[in-house]
Amino acid sequence: MKRIAVLTSGGDAPGMNAAIRAVVRTSIDKGWEVYGVEQGYSGLLAGKFIPLGARDVGGIMQRGGTPTAFDRLLGTRLGAGAMDCLARGEFGVLAGIHKDEICVTPLAELVGRPKPLDPRLLELERVLAM
Repeated sequence: MKRIAVLTSGGDAPGMNAAIRAVVRTSIDKGWEVYGVEQGYSGLLAGKFIPLGARDVGGIMQRGGTPTAFDRLLGTRLGAGAMDCLARGEFGVLAGIHKDEICVTPLAELVGRPKPLDPRLLELERVLAM
């Protein structure tokens, strides 16, 4: 049996949910197994796959946002962290998650600072870009 995995990364894009829905339903019609990759490329590297069926993508075009529960929860946690900062009067900061905990970092510490990148992601990009 053929299998296909659907991965999105970065932010939402116009038409992304329609494309995901089309890929999942067309693949199912062909008799393929379909999986979603949780947490973008890091989920791909970690093998975080969830089976997707037609019902899993039903309504995603109207609902908006990314289709996995993890991504929705992550967005909610980050939004709540940002609102907590505003309530405390903290401005010029970024709410993030480190080791599953909300953390706040001043933007001045982030701008212009080198960010580490897993070399496996570079290799994956090279392979997928062919």
